[in-house]
Amino acid sequence: MISWKSIFIWLWVGFLISLVLFHLGPGREISKLDTVESLISEVSSSDALGQWEKSSQSYSKALSILDRSLRVSWFCKPSSAAHLQLKLAKARSEMLTGRIQSSISMLEELFVFQELPDSDLRLHSEIRATLAQALYSLSWRSRLEMGEDSGWGSDVEKAVSHFRWLSEWALNSGDMDLAERYRANLELSMRLSRMKRPDFEDLAKQNSYKFP
Repeated sequence: MISWKSIFIWLWVGFLISLVLFHLGPGREISKLDTVESLISEVSSSDALGQWEKSSQSYSKALSILDRSLRVSWFCKPSSAAHLQLKLAKARSEMLTGRIQSSISMLEELFVFQELPDSDLRLHSEIRATLAQALYSLSWRSRLEMGEDSGWGSDVEKAVSHFRWLSEWALNSGDMDLAERYRANLELSMRLSRMKRPDFEDLAKQNSYKFP
């Protein structure tokens, strides 16, 4: 199973590095970036307490500031990297508040933006992993709440496709622990896609669902 804690730690390491680089931009932007840093500190506290709604609101404020800064910043690449990291974190918080459709919309936009993943395979893998988890969650909820004709099957098949790519990528990268976690998620997604309705209902009654 993918550890949210490990994903979150790596996310912030990457974001803070990008943010430091972004500070090298025009002097008039520094006060705005200080505000972003303050918002990020707030997010760290609210995330630790599981206050995902508060985190989502802080991410939105930080993104609004960065959106304005990007239009005038000449230091394009680092600011874009920070922007993508922040959007990914915002999408994750949306998923954890239960707004899965909103999260998927944001993640699919990021996925298209990263259609040339060789520029940053690690970031690309994080986007795909978060998107796969959101699709898995949506398919589970749709099947549970709206039944077999809700279209849940197409969502879980997308999750299967993403987790298959992720497990192969991690294996080729030599990260065996990560490859094993993605493989476990792949198997879990495939299990849901093949699960008969009575078995699914038994799991639902046991409240055994967990994020992959």
